[in-house]
Amino acid sequence: MPTRRRLDDAPAKTSTTDAASSVTYGGLNLSELNDEVLLQILNHLPGWMGARAEATGLGAWRREAIGEGWWQTRCCLEFEAQLRPTEDSWRKRYRCLLGMADAWTGSWCYKSHRHGLGDRVAAPQLFVGPTGQKLFCYGGWTDRGPQTDLHSVPLQTVTTSAQCGEDAEPWRFARSQESGQLPHRGGVSTLTPLWYGEEAPSAEHLRATARELQRLTGVPQAEGGALVMTFGGAGGGYRHEHNSWSIGLLQEGEGDAASSILWGRPQGGSAPDLDDSGELREQPLPRCAHSATFIPARLAGAEYPEGCVAVFGGHTQHCTESLANMDILSLSNWQWHAVPYIEKSEALPEE
Repeated sequence: MPTRRRLDDAPAKTSTTDAASSVTYGGLNLSELNDEVLLQILNHLPGWMGARAEATGLGAWRREAIGEGWWQTRCCLEFEAQLRPTEDSWRKRYRCLLGMADAWTGSWCYKSHRHGLGDRVAAPQLFVGPTGQKLFCYGGWTDRGPQTDLHSVPLQTVTTSAQCGEDAEPWRFARSQESGQLPHRGGVSTLTPLWYGEEAPSAEHLRATARELQRLTGVPQAEGGALVMTFGGAGGGYRHEHNSWSIGLLQEGEGDAASSILWGRPQGGSAPDLDDSGELREQPLPRCAHSATFIPARLAGAEYPEGCVAVFGGHTQHCTESLANMDILSLSNWQWHAVPYIEKSEALPEE
């Protein structure tokens, strides 16, 4: 099996001359070998090493030497993968596969304890805003217990600091303006942005939700924005899991302008768990350390015209029971539906 890439093997940004002298394999400096020997070694290199050697500028490692046939062999040997109908390059296919299989080989380019959030555990949630202008951080657990606060920093500030490295000026998250009915506190809860690229609930549904939240909270809000959702969590020792959920109307704000969020639960009123006939609505299981994923309408199907959120796994019953089932929230009517766990033996037909 080819040697897997290690973190300290990641190539740095160097000149061609520096790169040529820095390429080693198994402790051997490749730049000291002649082209004939190098080409023999080529057939035994893993793909990531070939890409690094290709960039050195040495004669034996020109693109003519590392061609599509070589990249095809690497894809088959290392990943047992074939070229997709929509792809036209084995080299690009390998880069994609390596990125998925070895995502852990990235390197940290900036670190600071002066970010303004303090020490936080129990899964504070980081996400980029809908317009790509700000990096947000929600919740987590501090020395004051579980939090539901939201902070942001301009993404350009983070990018510039990463490029400057140790010479960068420290930046700090700024507290967002929060109003409405704040989410129920809990450690290892989830915050789910209700968009996926350009896909999100319709503008009409967004306006209707904004009106509903303003009616429930009495807090006026600007036009536009995007929706986020929080769900679940637990108390100390990951016990006392709950199934509370909230919808937030997020205004990202441009540049250094402050972001804001209005929290509430659509169609809540004074009896949030009752339907129009007064019957108890189906409720999700209390859970913690779960996942909560937005599925846009295009993928969710006709039953969910505005998309849905799939809440899966985690634990319940004071951390004594692991879950393998799913609860789904329909965004069009804010109704929950349970999806039972099916054992593999029950799901697969007998041969």
